[in-house]
Amino acid sequence: MARLRDSSLRELDDTPPGLLFGTAGIAWTLGDLGAHDAANELLAAAFRHPLATRSATLGGGAAGIALALMASYCRPANGTTWTGPPGCSPTCRAATRWPR
Repeated sequence: MARLRDSSLRELDDTPPGLLFGTAGIAWTLGDLGAHDAANELLAAAFRHPLATRSATLGGGAAGIALALMASYCRPANGTTWTGPPGCSPTCRAATRWPR
């Protein structure tokens, strides 16, 4: 994990922002592994990336970044399973577990 974290942070300017092939996907993985600070930094970089406003795709653009941001927001810091806010639909809960 340290190698992925360190190389991803070092290469922020050269990495696309998307979920499937970019910093948003790496951030999701690092967050799941407990590297929350690195994940937050990668998500912030994805959000600021020029493609975030030029591409709406899941794999390389805004949709993937949004999904990763939602998953990050919903991930509890203590490692327990997130069940959603009161009244959260099963569809919403399922969306934050993808692509696990």
